Amino acid sequence: MKMAKILKAVASAFVAGALAATAMFSAVSAATQTADLTITGTNENHSYEAYQIFAGDLEGSTLSNIVWGSGIADGDALLTALESQVDLGGVDYSSATSAADVAKILAENGSGHDSTAAQAFADFISDYLATSPSATATVASGNTAAVFDDIEVGYYLVKDADNTLDGEDEAYTRFIIKIVGDASAAVKSSTPTVDKQVYDDDDSAGWNDVADYDIGDAVPFKLTGTMPSTLGDYETYTYIFHDTLSDGLTLDSTSIAVTIDGVTIDSSAYTVKTGEDTCGCTFEVAFTDIISAATNNSTSVTLSNSSQVIVTYNATLNSNAVIGLNGNPNEVYLEYSNNPNQGGEGDTGSTPEEYALVFTYKLDVTKVDGDDNTKVLEGAEFVLYDEAGNYAIVDENGKVTGWATDIDNASTLTSDADGNFVVIGLDEGTYYLKETKAPAGYNLLSSPITVVINATDVHNVEYDGTNASSELTAIEITVNGTANSGDPDTGTVSATVENNSGSVLPETGGIGTTIFYVGGAIIVAGAVILLIVKRRMKTAE
Repeated sequence: MKMAKILKAVASAFVAGALAATAMFSAVSAATQTADLTITGTNENHSYEAYQIFAGDLEGSTLSNIVWGSGIADGDALLTALESQVDLGGVDYSSATSAADVAKILAENGSGHDSTAAQAFADFISDYLATSPSATATVASGNTAAVFDDIEVGYYLVKDADNTLDGEDEAYTRFIIKIVGDASAAVKSSTPTVDKQVYDDDDSAGWNDVADYDIGDAVPFKLTGTMPSTLGDYETYTYIFHDTLSDGLTLDSTSIAVTIDGVTIDSSAYTVKTGEDTCGCTFEVAFTDIISAATNNSTSVTLSNSSQVIVTYNATLNSNAVIGLNGNPNEVYLEYSNNPNQGGEGDTGSTPEEYALVFTYKLDVTKVDGDDNTKVLEGAEFVLYDEAGNYAIVDENGKVTGWATDIDNASTLTSDADGNFVVIGLDEGTYYLKETKAPAGYNLLSSPITVVINATDVHNVEYDGTNASSELTAIEITVNGTANSGDPDTGTVSATVENNSGSVLPETGGIGTTIFYVGGAIIVAGAVILLIVKRRMKTAE
């Protein structure tokens, strides 16, 4: 029987010497001929199967009168197949003519802890196992051990129950072979992990689970995968990142890069799939066999159980971005090989999802009369720019669609009948509002208004993809040095901007009129004098 789903790495021990169970096993009474086999270090509710390979009589610590056990479907066929194996895990079985001969050869050559000979023999006989196991055991809830009670003594191959770990974050154990006399074996299995982070460029925060950005910004992401401690049990190893971006982020597929232990991996060594080619995610970075991909890279890398695989890429925060606390969550999970046994090459498990979250905010501005703040002003025009001199470009709803380096290409922000305009999709940081046209009858502001948005997003806290309230705890705005709290739920900060009315000519009787009167009298007097002078000059002639 070809095994499609078997186990991953386990501490297995073979009997040393001529079929003698060593100090690992306690003797069982010859009359009883049963024993308990305990598998430790397992996950609760997980099921195991035990197949009796050799049966016999246990006298003290020695198994005699050995025959094929109930776990072998056809002993004669297995013996015939073994007779042709002159180098099975470094062992020659060609001289074996009976089950007892096979057991003796195995005991003499496979006594090492999880030895090559033991692994090779277990893989080989997996094709000859009976349809049904000799015994089964399931780990009880809350426990970490599976116990096969009162099974007939002999050699046993133990494996995970078939089809129990498809897509699960768990690995099959490598076959265990034990001679039973109240014995125990600890599983040796391990799974990789994955983490997702976003780069926060505020205050040199670096890589975190959360960050905030302007709409239009390129947002850097990093995926970090580890390897299982049992990597050496695998000949090939599937390794696939499945990444899903929210609607508020647009992938730049040309920015995807992969390193293993800091060494850049050739793009030909892995496959990037996007859109309909993926399993419902935004994109995949897939290694069919990451072991050979690392070794055959232009700069060769020796993959080990301590290696780190890092995928980096950029995604642009777009106009679909969610504003405020809900943010723009993104997730990744890692698909990996989880069966080191023969026939398990296509079996994979999956890590839990890991998340990163991107915030963006809304600026709400109200234009009012400087003397009467209850009087809103319509028709004021502004442009918004950041510290780098980039001017906001917004759509008809005030949502940022991009940034311009020239004020001539900036969007005009005009206060409506309620004195209001908004800019939606801003990072925390410093911005400037420059008034380009004042409302009719009001003075143009002489200098830009300084607006500082400050968000308190928590770093080094694991975001679980469900509740962001612990990630964004506060938001405030400072306008020309005066601070006010904002609303983290909606991501909104509000500012009130005043305009003062222009100078008006005084009424009649005021000093201004008097000046005009005096000036007029002087002009008239001057004209009279000039006329008199001209007449005298004419008379003298």
